[in-house]
Amino acid sequence: MLAVLSFAAFSGFLFLNSLYLQEARGLHASAAGLMTLPIAYSRDGAFLAIGNEANAPNVHVYRMSDGSLVHAFDGVGDRAMSVAFSPDGAILAVAGETPAGVVGVNAPDLVKLYDSNSGSELRSLPVSSGNYADSVAFSSDGALLATAGASNNVEVWRVSDGMRVTQIPYVASVHNVHFGPTDSEIIVGGYDARATVWSVPDGKKLLELAPTTDEMSDAAFSPDGSQIATTGPDNDVQIWDASSGKLLQRIASHQAYVSHVIWFDQNHLISDDWSGVIIWMKRQPSGDFAVTANLPLNAGGGIAVSPDRRVLAAATAQSGTPGFEFFAIDAAQL
Repeated sequence: MLAVLSFAAFSGFLFLNSLYLQEARGLHASAAGLMTLPIAYSRDGAFLAIGNEANAPNVHVYRMSDGSLVHAFDGVGDRAMSVAFSPDGAILAVAGETPAGVVGVNAPDLVKLYDSNSGSELRSLPVSSGNYADSVAFSSDGALLATAGASNNVEVWRVSDGMRVTQIPYVASVHNVHFGPTDSEIIVGGYDARATVWSVPDGKKLLELAPTTDEMSDAAFSPDGSQIATTGPDNDVQIWDASSGKLLQRIASHQAYVSHVIWFDQNHLISDDWSGVIIWMKRQPSGDFAVTANLPLNAGGGIAVSPDRRVLAAATAQSGTPGFEFFAIDAAQL
């Protein structure tokens, strides 16, 4: 039975259901804190993958139709830091942290590919990202996978055989990497307070945006590729022209580090922060964005929009219990 409760402060969103994962995650409620948890829908919206900061298994896949657990993957090391489904849903990519006791400049097996249907491990990628990998992203056709992490390199891999096709030396930790709309470039959010765009496969830097935030930096192209949204240095969201690199707007929206910024569509943005506040932004007739609603969840976590754009999933810790909330998106109120 689904409980339906309107949030007046978050127009257009309804509380649908809670999927509490304290037992599955192996975490005490007090451990929820300001963690940012990886979460990803399969392209058809049938499954939701959730990573956690715990020993193996630390990646769980749930069937959205009934909430049942489908797979519990060992994941990577002591915590899963990023999860992503391939566009066809056949592969789940997982990135994580060095297992306890493993020492080395570049730890092995920080990114693994799993068969989404059988749950078997397909291969691990020999990434060179230091002691953790915290970002994995598939190209729109599923042929390539971008990876990044603590140090050294941003890399692009051929999914079919695990061969590296691009290696970009990077001087700082990277928090997020995404492909652009045409898959011919990737955009990187780094701890060095920059967002940079690189060509694929030759790894040439095409654009640099600065300053952005350093902690939990994120950057993403708009659906049409004309603009870029980044997490800003003053707990804000920034909008840039993707051709010239000109800063178009700073949206004062948060009171804590902004963790993620997502283009819902060309005219709407969603962001969340370490304090657990989710902000909704809408493009105005002037072309600028304005904050139209916010949802205080009182816990930092990951967010993901379902492929049909009807549901927002968010990591929460309601009543001290870590878990996930699902909110229906009412298109009529966007």
